[in-house]
This record gives sequence, C-alpha cells and structure tokens, in this order.
Amino acid sequence: KDFEAYKDSFKKFLRATKGTVVANLDNPGVKEVLVLQSRIVSTIIDYSKDLIDFKLKIPGDFNILNASAVYQVGKLLNIEPEVIKRSLENFIGTGRRFESLGKVNGAEIISDFAHHPTELRVNFQAVRDKFPNKKIWVIFQPHMFSRTHALFADFVKVLKQAPVDGIAVFDIFPSRELDTGLVNSKQLVEAVGDPKKVEYSSDWDKYKQGIKGYLGKDDVVLFMGAGNTDKWAKELVNNE
Repeated sequence: KDFEAYKDSFKKFLRATKGTVVANLDNPGVKEVLVLQSRIVSTIIDYSKDLIDFKLKIPGDFNILNASAVYQVGKLLNIEPEVIKRSLENFIGTGRRFESLGKVNGAEIISDFAHHPTELRVNFQAVRDKFPNKKIWVIFQPHMFSRTHALFADFVKVLKQAPVDGIAVFDIFPSRELDTGLVNSKQLVEAVGDPKKVEYSSDWDKYKQGIKGYLGKDDVVLFMGAGNTDKWAKELVNNE
C-alpha cells in the first residue's frame, strides 16, 4: 500500500535468509533495510564497493550495477573470474529489457518491461546515453491503477525530467484490477503539465498510423510498460 510496506516485505524476506546477501549498500534504502535488521545473521557482500571495470554490450549505469552483483554471485558459486567476465561481456540482454526489435524507416525500435518510476528514470537515461544525438520518442503504458495512484507523484517527476524528446502516455493497463475511477493516464499527463513533451493517447491503432510516416534514421522509439507495449512495438516493426 505504500513504500514502508514495500520495505517491510524485504525485511521479512531477509529475516528468513540464511545464506549470503549480495547488496548495494550505497543505496540508502537498501542500507536501511539491511542495517536495521538486527536478526539478520547472513554475510553481506557490498558489490557497490567493487564495480566491474570492463565494458558491457547492454547500456545503462544500472546494468553496471547489475553485472557487478552477478560477478560477486559467480564468485560465491566458485565460477572462475575469467569465465564470469567473459560471460558478462558477451551478454546481449533478455527479452523486453532494452530489447532491440528492428527498425522502421531507419528508426530504432526498442521494447522494455519498465513500468516503475525508478525503472523509467534509468531507462530514459540509458537510451539518451546510447543515442546522444538522436530524437527519442517514448510510448508508455502505466501498469495497474493501484500502482499508478500510489506512485503518482513519482511518475509525474520522472516524466517531467525525462531526457527525451516526446512521451505518449496511453491508458493504464489494468492487469488483475478493475477501474474504480481512482486515477487515469489523462490525469497523469495533466499533472506533468508539459503538453509539447508529454501527451495522452487512447487509441494505439490511430497513433501507430500517425507515426509510421514520421519516423526516420535520426529517431529512436522506446516502448515501455508491462502490458500491451511490447505487442504494439512488434506491430510497428512488422507493419501490421
């Protein structure tokens, strides 16, 4: 129901952990959850103090952190360091995690599962870092009414600060929930208050037809969300 409940879930999980915890103690929230749990007897490895020093094929500072955590887990499993390094260097990502689906009129089409404000923020920065001189357009579908309502202010802040050229916010994907009228995407866009950058759309088919002829080699389209966006991205690439 709120961030405190979210942290309590991790505390409960950690109290039941008997092995080694590999964590980022440079993150204040993580540190709070771990340090304040006096009943935790597990060994803690802080991977933020030993980040990888080699290049990855996948972009984003968050993936450097992810790879650094994986490196420490690999060592715990007694995998040879050179094998871990080579595997991470050659890793090209998983489906729906900054996944390149192809091109439309020369424009790069990328699909990502991100639907939480923090995930949005790091992916916005990752796509800007990877394509510093291109125009970046985002198709975003919020996921679940309860999550959008609970994190409304965080979504507004992230969308306002996104280092991209334009964002189209579509209707909330309900998942297992019913629409109780608590929140909607139009309210989210109005709260951002930047119509030239962030717009609301309710009809993907109409929007798709509008952008097809607009895209060119200097454009990147990032589809984000845990609902319909991956299907939409593939429709665009496959000219459906």
